Amino acid sequence: MIAAPAAAQDYTSGAFSGDVRDTSGASVGGATVTITSNQQGFTRTSTTSGGGAFRFPGLAPGDYSVAVSSSAGDTTETVRVAASSTTNYTLVVGSADVVGEVVVTGSRRNLDFSTATTGVTVNVGQLMAKVPVARNLNSITLLAPNAVPGDDTFGNSASLGGSSVAENAYYVNGLNITNFDNYLGSAPVPFDFYESIEVKTGGYPAEFGRATGGVINAVTKSGTNTFTAGIHLNWDPDSLSQNAPNTYQERNSLDEREAFSAVFEAGGPIIHDRLFAYGLVEFRDNKATDVGLLSGIRTTDRDKDPIWGFKLDAYPLDNHHFELTYFDTETQRERVDYRFDNATDTLGALAGRTLFNSGGVSYIGKYTGNLTDWLTLSAAYGVSEDQFEVLPQESRNLVRDANYVAISDEQGGEISSPYDTRREFVRADVDIYFDLFGSHHVRAGFDREENELFKVSYPTGPDNVGAGLPQVTTPGGVQYQQYICGVDTPQCDTGGLVVGDAYFGVSFYNVGGTFVGENTAYYIQDEWKVTPQLTVNLGVRLDQFVSKTADGSTWLDFDDLWAPRLGFAYDVLNDGRTKVFGNYGRYFLPIAAVTSFNAFGSAISFAEYWKTDGTFGDGMVPNLTDQIVDFTGGDTCPFPIFGVDGRNCSVIAAGNVPGGDSFVSTNLEASEEEEFILGVSHRLGDLWTLGLTYTHRNLLQNVEDSAIDDAVNAYCVAEGIAGCGDIWGGFGQYVLVNPGEDVTVTLNSPINGESTLRTVTFSGESLGYPKAKRKYDAVEFTFERALDRGLAFQGSYTWSDSRGNTEGFVQSDYAQTNAGTVIDFDQPGFTEGAYGNLPNHREHQFKLWGSYQVTDAFSVGANAVLASPREFSCLGNYPDVNRPEFFYGHYSRYCLGRLQPRGTGLDGAGLESDWYKNVDLSLRYNLSLPGGFGTTLRADIFNVFNFDSITDRDEYGENDFNSDAIRPEYGMPIGYQRARYVRIGMDITF
Repeated sequence: MIAAPAAAQDYTSGAFSGDVRDTSGASVGGATVTITSNQQGFTRTSTTSGGGAFRFPGLAPGDYSVAVSSSAGDTTETVRVAASSTTNYTLVVGSADVVGEVVVTGSRRNLDFSTATTGVTVNVGQLMAKVPVARNLNSITLLAPNAVPGDDTFGNSASLGGSSVAENAYYVNGLNITNFDNYLGSAPVPFDFYESIEVKTGGYPAEFGRATGGVINAVTKSGTNTFTAGIHLNWDPDSLSQNAPNTYQERNSLDEREAFSAVFEAGGPIIHDRLFAYGLVEFRDNKATDVGLLSGIRTTDRDKDPIWGFKLDAYPLDNHHFELTYFDTETQRERVDYRFDNATDTLGALAGRTLFNSGGVSYIGKYTGNLTDWLTLSAAYGVSEDQFEVLPQESRNLVRDANYVAISDEQGGEISSPYDTRREFVRADVDIYFDLFGSHHVRAGFDREENELFKVSYPTGPDNVGAGLPQVTTPGGVQYQQYICGVDTPQCDTGGLVVGDAYFGVSFYNVGGTFVGENTAYYIQDEWKVTPQLTVNLGVRLDQFVSKTADGSTWLDFDDLWAPRLGFAYDVLNDGRTKVFGNYGRYFLPIAAVTSFNAFGSAISFAEYWKTDGTFGDGMVPNLTDQIVDFTGGDTCPFPIFGVDGRNCSVIAAGNVPGGDSFVSTNLEASEEEEFILGVSHRLGDLWTLGLTYTHRNLLQNVEDSAIDDAVNAYCVAEGIAGCGDIWGGFGQYVLVNPGEDVTVTLNSPINGESTLRTVTFSGESLGYPKAKRKYDAVEFTFERALDRGLAFQGSYTWSDSRGNTEGFVQSDYAQTNAGTVIDFDQPGFTEGAYGNLPNHREHQFKLWGSYQVTDAFSVGANAVLASPREFSCLGNYPDVNRPEFFYGHYSRYCLGRLQPRGTGLDGAGLESDWYKNVDLSLRYNLSLPGGFGTTLRADIFNVFNFDSITDRDEYGENDFNSDAIRPEYGMPIGYQRARYVRIGMDITF
């Protein structure tokens, strides 16, 4: 037997380790330790080392019976093993004894000294049985101490450790289900399929990567030796729901929400102790109705497709485990829009129907073999599919007013079909245990995934723009955007319009193709128990990211991303109760597939500008009169939409697929973040565990797209080359760069009469962009009281400071989901005033949840959150009408021509959301029915006090191209926390 320290395990398995001592506290060597799965029956046996240590790696999550036999005596214990963690016990054999003043009376659970990972792990079934939590992965994630709900635009997805909501990685049974299109969330999984969910908020070991936020690692249920079945009914009736206050945009008082689900699950042995199965199917009927005050549209969404999954586990021998997981979450949501008269509450004519296809089929097969006491091997293969198709059923144009509110029957305005993602992956890992100057657990492995995005997007409408043109793959309609003239608006000055007049932008876009990315990683980590008190983790990870164009050629290849992971854990008193720990790590983020889509999808995106007679035709399409041509700052149109050729357009993309060397700086480095953690945790008696942790994160570099036109023109002036301004007029060339760093890139057009393209190096100073900055500091205090006399609870207080000039992969202020290509560094002027407290900054957060068993049959639970406000800005037009920033519209940090630093409101007056306050309550009553059926009646009351905290405000101080006055809607609430609602349900098990 080779002694080894506690084993930090992989995505799906855990470990049980510890030491055996007699009643005097002396180590007991040569003891036989036997562990038996209470669910699946397999048994493993080990012998303690001379120091009394033992270990059982590669265990499936669940409950185990442990028996110790030794010359000093025997003992038994029941323990629980969780995925991706180590359960550590000191097992005491013999009768109680007195040694000096120390009385050793029995076994005890110790803290986990194998890792410095921070976060929270929950058993989903146990949590839902006692505590009120919404039935989705995000609600579990938000239980983590430093988790913050993101912007309403992103579905309040969790921001972890100060990162944007699009920087997390999601796994289920080792399968990466992260949405690699824009990294917002993950592929859906049936909620009742989850057995446990671990939220790693920092300090994760080398086998985890491709995230600069956190890692959400889930394990599904499995069959056992006991046949079980259950029916779970959940109903959120609209009649028991309240509505949030109205906003100027939405008439929330007329909202309707109704959700019902019936889950049928069963599991058990196919062959006792050897082969097990578990499966479930969920029948759903979810319905939501909203009424827009500005749009005059009542929208009803309904989703009633079933989802299902199953898991097979085989143990042909006790030390060999085969598992197969499969789930299918393909659903179709139907949206029906009707005209609605808010003055008379009268429902009008049908405005449109849209179908949304989502979900897909995912599966993973895995093998784990404990070949010897010192060697474990595992291998896995899997596929995850998802879809995001948007299919309007009528061909109508989208028309928006100057406040960007849809006034047409068409509310979405875009067809996205096909829009599918597919990830295929393979991985292999090895665990080796040996003694050399202490005990070592070396874990190493690799994984490789191929990610494929297939997407085509274009506007709705009957116009058939682009038909027959080679640069347009799919002809489509146009979109109409109303603008109001302000002082010095170029389109109005040229078109003879005066302040207050309305005109329209008529835009067309088309982009699509199949885009492949390949992510590969190699890692090795040594968990080295230097002494009985000190464990050191020495790890390193090599990430490699490849992105390809639609024709399969590689446009980006990061092949040397080395990420150290260094940590320690120290048992201060050598009693397993006080742990001091620290960690240093670096993390890299892959390029999102949407970047390939936008850059290499033969994208066309531009707009003409037209006068109007003020009237509207069918579908609220404006009646256009004269095209506005030759306005100051205009770009050459790729082709006419309704007008004429010339410099009469605003052009975002002209349909030319750039070469990779024209779009990517040759010295580009991947987005990278470093992290420092220092903490202490203490087990106080048998009930309490306390923790105090400091975390510092620093964004070392970020990948963003930036216009290089200023630098090109300065270069041409220095070289005495004329005519560059005609090509690089502000929107001529966008390049993926590390903001603030030097850029070496091939110009996208020839200059000086040359036939070849020049490759030029521009200094960071000449480009005019500052370095991307994001810093996060946090202090977390955590506490947990184990179940005793019916009472159990845990919670946290977190102080944090999140500041910088970029939020990260997405942009909350402007609701941008184009991960890695948001507006932050598009033009130098957008960085002015950008540094400040970021959208996910919440200085104070208090979280508390738990339950109390009032009687044997009746229990109550609660879940409470208190968080400080989010800070907002004033967003308006760039004041220099001769700069390209102006032609983006109200996306700068200027209002009334004055700089408004991030998060300070208008002229420093401040603009904030409310303190977020929420208390949920649960009631449970257990019944025993004839025939051995166990029944639980459930009621969960969410936001029991019906708090109506403002969560979002209108940050746009000005209309596009008009800086004459502050919009009256500026600062108004546009989002509230969800009002009180009730979920009632029943569980029947047998």
